[in-house]
Amino acid sequence: MYYAVECSEDLALASLSARQAAAARYPLLAGYYRSVQEFTPASDDLCRAWDVAVPRPEVTAPVVSDVPALLLAGEYDPITPARWADTAAATLRQSEVYHVRGTGHAVITRGACVRKVIGTFLDHLTARSVAECLAGIGRPVFVGQ
Repeated sequence: MYYAVECSEDLALASLSARQAAAARYPLLAGYYRSVQEFTPASDDLCRAWDVAVPRPEVTAPVVSDVPALLLAGEYDPITPARWADTAAATLRQSEVYHVRGTGHAVITRGACVRKVIGTFLDHLTARSVAECLAGIGRPVFVGQ
């Protein structure tokens, strides 16, 4: 499943040399990147063997819509960086973007406030009346701190 998605999306849209150049910007993580298959020729070999089609240009085009959309962006999200929510909002004309401090990829796990924002949005197609509670979310607490 992972490579069905990766080979048809991320790996199809960035060459191995481009991925390696991006990783090289973070020399302190060089040891980590050496062990990640997506930064080795093996990833391209796997995708060729998987024979997944490169996405059509319209697949990567921005979605333009007037349908209400709620975009919750985690400050520390390494998978879908918060700035991507702002980029998406530029063409989602009825969108609300909320950046959640101290949060990674799974914004929905950050408690009652987030669930209230989502529920309110689903009920009313806006969460502006309750979104102020997001300001109270701080950094995550790690065991042993």
